[in-house]
Amino acid sequence: MYTPVSGTVLTAGTHTLSVTLTPTDTTDYTTATTTVQLTVNKATPTISWSTPAAITYGTAVSGTQLDASSTVAGSFAYTPARERF
Repeated sequence: MYTPVSGTVLTAGTHTLSVTLTPTDTTDYTTATTTVQLTVNKATPTISWSTPAAITYGTAVSGTQLDASSTVAGSFAYTPARERF
């Protein structure tokens, strides 16, 4: 028997996995258990952002241009920051 069970999605970090063997021949063998450490690395989110249409000089960028999206919840920080005149 494995812990966690097959198909479990683990969070990022270090997890202890264990397995127990219950032999069919209990006359000559005892139950045995062992553990191992498994490191789950963080995933890198994917950002989707289409190239915006050109704008005329003097037009401030807006949500029309700054419309990146991701399947992972979070906030976006765009560069360059808004210029001051």
